[in-house]
Amino acid sequence: MGICKYTNAAASQRGAILNHRLVEQCVENLCRKGCRAVWSDLDALEDGEIVPEAEGLSSAEVNAVVTELREVMAVYEGTCAVG
Repeated sequence: MGICKYTNAAASQRGAILNHRLVEQCVENLCRKGCRAVWSDLDALEDGEIVPEAEGLSSAEVNAVVTELREVMAVYEGTCAVG
């Protein structure tokens, strides 16, 4: 199993309708890139940039991806070593 496992924790944000499958696919695709790349992509997404894996997602879906990635990556405590 890779570093990411989608937990379906990304829920509707502020009543926006989310395509959870697209969110899940984006999270999985980002995580396949590896730990360091996920941190970099997470920083970019939080800065309002759109990484290729998130192209076409609504702003609510991008926010759901960011939320999910934060939760998944919390175990690494800002590094790529399990804490």
